[in-house]
Amino acid sequence: MKKIFVIGCLVMISALNMRLSAQNWEMWTGIGADFSLGDKFTLETKELNSFQPDDNMAFNFAQIGLGLNYKINSDFSIEGGDQLNIIPSSSRTPRNRVYFRGTYTWRFSDVLKSTHALQFEIHGANEIRYDERIILINGISTRNRYTPINIRPSLSYWLYYNIGGDPVQYYDEVGNKTVKQPANGFHRGRLYFSLNSKLSDHFNLSLYVMHQEEFNLFTSAEHEINVVSPNTGNIARDFNEYNVFGLSLNFDIGN
Repeated sequence: MKKIFVIGCLVMISALNMRLSAQNWEMWTGIGADFSLGDKFTLETKELNSFQPDDNMAFNFAQIGLGLNYKINSDFSIEGGDQLNIIPSSSRTPRNRVYFRGTYTWRFSDVLKSTHALQFEIHGANEIRYDERIILINGISTRNRYTPINIRPSLSYWLYYNIGGDPVQYYDEVGNKTVKQPANGFHRGRLYFSLNSKLSDHFNLSLYVMHQEEFNLFTSAEHEINVVSPNTGNIARDFNEYNVFGLSLNFDIGN
């Protein structure tokens, strides 16, 4: 079993390492608490802070979240909540979003399990890139924990579909303006590798790395982002790509 654990970690690290190019790095630190409200309901609170190591750990943004999770059975759960993003460098702050998520866990072997989730978000007026988003989440992890500090490795991928937002101006091949409309489509992916350690029955510590990449996946030319104006060379809705090293602490209260 230990050999399987080691091989699995090496495979997942190698897969993620292929995506970690020499881009900007951010450091994310988070803290959260889960409050049990009986056998089915859990109240979840989280705070996330982002810093920029290449700028003397300058503060980048903060996110505060509150959610309610309902466990339908051992395989299915649903969750809804609100998240508030504060971005000091932006005049459009705070940015608020409401989210709803359904999650299914598949224990397909004695060693591994997978998690599949669908999330829908509604964003406030300060978010101009999209009005709503649909996120497809797929992950794989070990069923059991290993080593004296109870580590569980996991690998997951989040694929984002944008809906609405401020319109983008599009052009034909010779530089004439065509349509101006929202850039609906699959435009972001996030790849995570995480090591979660259950230090006690009420305390979890997670270390993770994340690569964010933006693109125009299965998207028509008149719904793309990163659109270059042939007249000025300016880029509308340019790709936002970076890597993250993260550390998060979570407390289970009443479970």
